[in-house]
Amino acid sequence: EKASKTNYIEAISDFTKAIEQDGKSKLAYFYRGNAYNDIGQYNDAINDFNKVIELDHDYARAYFYRGNAKSNINAYKNALEDFTMAVNFGLRDWHIYYAMASAKSNLADYDGAIRDFNRAIVLTGQNRELYEYMGVAKANAGNNREAVIDYERALKLDPDNADLYYYMANALSNLKDYKSAIAGYNKAFELCAKNPEKAHAEKSPCNFNSSTFCHFKSVDLYHYRANAESNSENYSNAIADFTKAIKLSPENPELFEFRGVAYANSGDNKDAINDFEKSLTLKPNNADVYYYRANADSKIKEYASAVEDFNRAFELGLHTADLYHYRANAKSNSADYSGATADFTSAIALTPNDAELYEYRGVALAELHNYKDAIKDFNTALKLNPANPDIYFYKANAENADGDYNHALADYNITIRMNPAKAQAFLYRGNTKTSLNDYDGAIDDYKKAIQLDPSLHDVYYYLAKAASNAGDNKKAIDYFNKAIESDPKNAELYMYRGISKGKLNDTLAALADISQAILLNPRYSEAYQHRAEIRISMKDYHAAILDADTSIMYNVNEGGYGYITRAKAKMGLQDMDGGMTDFNTAVKVNPKNTDAYSGRGYLEFQLLDYKDALTDLDKAIVLYPGNSYAYLYRADLKSAMGDREAAVKDYRKILDFDPKNEGVYLKLAKVLIAERKYTEALLLLNKIIGASSKNGELLIERGVAMGGMGDIKGALDQFNKVIVQFEALTNELKNANKIKEADRVKPIISDAYANFGNTKMMQKDTATASVNINKAIEINQNNDDAYFFRANLKMIKKNYLGAVYDYISVLLINPNNTKTYAYRGLAEAYSLDTATMRTDFEEAMKLGPKDENNYILRGQSKLFMKDQAGAFKDFDTAIELNPNNPDAWFNRGVAKINQNDSNGCTDLNKALQLGSKDAADAIKRYCKQ
Repeated sequence: EKASKTNYIEAISDFTKAIEQDGKSKLAYFYRGNAYNDIGQYNDAINDFNKVIELDHDYARAYFYRGNAKSNINAYKNALEDFTMAVNFGLRDWHIYYAMASAKSNLADYDGAIRDFNRAIVLTGQNRELYEYMGVAKANAGNNREAVIDYERALKLDPDNADLYYYMANALSNLKDYKSAIAGYNKAFELCAKNPEKAHAEKSPCNFNSSTFCHFKSVDLYHYRANAESNSENYSNAIADFTKAIKLSPENPELFEFRGVAYANSGDNKDAINDFEKSLTLKPNNADVYYYRANADSKIKEYASAVEDFNRAFELGLHTADLYHYRANAKSNSADYSGATADFTSAIALTPNDAELYEYRGVALAELHNYKDAIKDFNTALKLNPANPDIYFYKANAENADGDYNHALADYNITIRMNPAKAQAFLYRGNTKTSLNDYDGAIDDYKKAIQLDPSLHDVYYYLAKAASNAGDNKKAIDYFNKAIESDPKNAELYMYRGISKGKLNDTLAALADISQAILLNPRYSEAYQHRAEIRISMKDYHAAILDADTSIMYNVNEGGYGYITRAKAKMGLQDMDGGMTDFNTAVKVNPKNTDAYSGRGYLEFQLLDYKDALTDLDKAIVLYPGNSYAYLYRADLKSAMGDREAAVKDYRKILDFDPKNEGVYLKLAKVLIAERKYTEALLLLNKIIGASSKNGELLIERGVAMGGMGDIKGALDQFNKVIVQFEALTNELKNANKIKEADRVKPIISDAYANFGNTKMMQKDTATASVNINKAIEINQNNDDAYFFRANLKMIKKNYLGAVYDYISVLLINPNNTKTYAYRGLAEAYSLDTATMRTDFEEAMKLGPKDENNYILRGQSKLFMKDQAGAFKDFDTAIELNPNNPDAWFNRGVAKINQNDSNGCTDLNKALQLGSKDAADAIKRYCKQ
């Protein structure tokens, strides 16, 4: 009776007295055990139930109550054993199955718990508590949808139960039904506010100061509602709830962590970082928080801090694909493309079907100039996500940079079709069309890019470049004029207009425009650099150096172009060492600057350092396959080295870029003529020379090609036409008092006379040849070809010492006329100056190791000095280098005949077959017909 009235202490006293009177009273022990259980003395209760079972082994209720006591001390496994014994001994009511279900839930045997909850419900019918806790078990088992159904059944039985709304809201959150979850949390708050005292007495979750009698704390309600609000992107409400939760539990690191996430998602990354720091103060080794802070650092462009935090998260064991991915992004933004590539690769290993990872690894690889692997990644990304226009755009960029312009064009077309508002796609497609020489198409694209994004001022430069390449620099200037009208204070536009004017040789106007750009922006590094380029074209090298110095001083991007321009100016002052120092600095400042390598390569070429020159020019082309200057310098270099076949390929490559470049046509024709490919050279020249052509150099070279084909009359007529045409032009200019312009025409007239004389020399008309060549030198004393022809003429006349002096003049005027070393070596051999001869041939072989003529001439000198074996070795090498050179066969044939070797006639016949005129006479003289 006392126990039923909760007077447990007195009841225990009475039960103890009963036990003292009868130590085998099963009921006394049983009821005292219940009383101990009710006052929380669970071990004493267990001892009493043990005694009951000792007295009556089959007493089912003793097992049941002992199981409850064990559950209260969290000995769930032992409790479950007791509950099972109770069932075995016949206890089959709903309470025992409820108890078993609770124990199984606590042992994480949720399926077993759910079965027992269902048994209890079958036995008792509708029961709020059973539905509630079965719902909890289902939620813990991950079956949130069925858990919600159980909570709804429980609410029908007890509609004002805050616990149920709380649990159901948690399940709804797990189902990502955040709107319904928030409504559930709100209802729990509402019920708590109605009658907290009564609710407290009923052990509802409404005691905001203690969790002793509540199933959940108020702080948890704020916390989980905040989570749901955050997941539904209602970040302001989430932050407010997290803040309330933090006031109730200021030492909880998780609350600061998740409020930080909400701040970050709302774009408030600084407050997010503050919260993450507080969370780490409370829990220093939380990898997730370092990861979140790293992402926030990235969003405010604190990439170094971001990488540091990602690294710390990694050290703490967070090795997810997302960590690798976002750390890779931070490294890319820090220009650590190698590190980024490695991280993207690790992320791909974990999630190989994520298109974004391949996309961004491709971008990083492209930044490393590994375009082929970048393209492979973009192709993989497109297989996984073919609807993303950005991937096509990045792929096109890589293809363009790799020189694969046709594929780049196709991918830009797809990008634009998928995203017709992407201005940069039009801009870059325009660049690709420029590379494909489709200048009109490029202009249309540039116009569209400007229309879509007027802030892309660089487009005007490209527009001008395309117009200029199309032969319409005036149109380019018109584009800039219109742009300047709408934006008269834009220094960039003045600079680009100045560049276009410079291309029209309107140097004073160009200088004025670029100076205006500098006036508008006194720290405009690029403008100083371009003004220096204009001054170089005016040969005002000292002023150019001052501008280049200023460009370097203001160049915050360290691109290296100021050093390149200053190097050119120093070269103009013949300060080759200073120029080399500046080119070296440009390469050091920006190792990926193609112009730095091409400029240095050109200077090395001028200094006859062919090996280093070739290395630098190759590097320039690898860095940018569209560098036409690098191809030009390399072609000139290979021609000088005697590798004429390679030179032809490079000249043709330049013509792919610029099909109207008459200077390159001229150089290509010269190399073809040196290869004795006269017909091919003539076809090429006829293609570029129009009916009213005023390019005297092309006309002269056409005459040379005609002479090589045996059309001596046509060649001489061509030279005469040039002389007449340009002497008349010179007189016109002089009469107009344009003395400087007249002086610029003189070299053409000089070349015409020199080639006229050289052609006469081929006819063995040495007298007429001498008159014309001397006339050429009189008109232009810097005509190295004229001195070369005169030296050859003196060799024919056996004036070997005079020839040596003329060859010396050739090299003084043009040190890159390297074929002269071998010719001078032969003249020195005939002059018996063998020491100097050896030096000249060594230089010839060093500079032109692939020029078969060097070996032919040295072979002739060895024959003269009775070194027959050495001569044959040189002639053999010449034939090996170029089996189509008739001079090599002819000289070897004559040498063999002089040794009574009948095979000499075979060589002479081969020379005749290849076009040697001297071979015909030699065959008549030495060979039996």
